[in-house]
Amino acid sequence: MFSWFCRGLGVKDLLDFIVKSTDWLGAGSSAGRAPPSHGGGPGFKSRPVHFNHLLDGVVCLTIGRWFIVSIVCLIAIVIGVLVYLQYYLPGEEESIIPYPGLVGEVIRGSKKLLSVRVIGFGNSSFIPSNLTCDGIDRSPEIIVDNIPNHTVSLAIIVYDPDAPGGVFYHWIIYNVRVNGSNLVIPPNIPREMKTNIGVQGLNDFGEYGYRGPCPPKGHGKHRYVFLVLALDSIVEEKSYRGEEFLNTIKDHVIGYGVYYGVYER
Repeated sequence: MFSWFCRGLGVKDLLDFIVKSTDWLGAGSSAGRAPPSHGGGPGFKSRPVHFNHLLDGVVCLTIGRWFIVSIVCLIAIVIGVLVYLQYYLPGEEESIIPYPGLVGEVIRGSKKLLSVRVIGFGNSSFIPSNLTCDGIDRSPEIIVDNIPNHTVSLAIIVYDPDAPGGVFYHWIIYNVRVNGSNLVIPPNIPREMKTNIGVQGLNDFGEYGYRGPCPPKGHGKHRYVFLVLALDSIVEEKSYRGEEFLNTIKDHVIGYGVYYGVYER
């Protein structure tokens, strides 16, 4: 690389001079011979070695070394920027999902660590009617991965940020116990406060448990956000409503995951 980079700056002359000088010091001096002239001597080419070329060669080697260091530093900076963009700036999905009011306050300061999947529809896709008020309206199966090691319990909140009167809470379930980094929450959880899976709060229909999407007809598409929160404690059991529950857990969130779908009627 340096042979090409510094070919015009005298590096070859520098190397020739070093080789000749080393040969003379090692052999010629013992015979009482004088050092070879610029034009060379026996066994050497007669190409002249100019000291300005040698100086250029030394400068080139120094520049070349710093050139490599600069390239390595530039690569490190690019990698750092890419990591920052991936982990600390919201992606396209994050910019679409709203975290209004208390929801945003609850997750502020924590990281999106959990991986969430809601069985039955793809992330950001249309929610099937069997999970809505137009169908059997039962809670879906939810798979949660990458649960932090120090998680004590999980909470799930499902809300509609596009409701005409503001955020509408469709489901609150908390004190979901964890055992490891993965958890499968089964479907069709009964509409009762205490269940085998966790404790359920009151949705904005005034009922315990899950009530699916049911936007006003002709109101367009609504987004339905499934927010899974990793908590550092067990929550006191009460018949919480949405904002009351968020205020209760506000200082106990250590990570979250999110999944959403859309529905219209």
